[in-house]
Amino acid sequence: MYLSLERDEIVPESGIIGIFDLDNISWSYLTREYLSASEKSGRLKNISGYFPRTLVVTTGRDYLSSLVVPRVLERRIPERGGSGIGADTDTDEE
Repeated sequence: MYLSLERDEIVPESGIIGIFDLDNISWSYLTREYLSASEKSGRLKNISGYFPRTLVVTTGRDYLSSLVVPRVLERRIPERGGSGIGADTDTDEE
């Protein structure tokens, strides 16, 4: 199975290590250090149009996304109780 992030980016679900809300993790020095190292090595891909809200870490790349929040992404993964790709829209009522 594959997970659709945004902007035509699709990643295999088996390669997903974690989906993180940047509002909750960006205050950490270790997170900033990780993102800096990921960017320098070319692993980090910013697929957000503007302000990124989500970090998706995979075995191949790291993605910064603005339109999809972690809760919506997790609902798209069947193993986590979701119904699969495209099951939810990219809008989230908060």
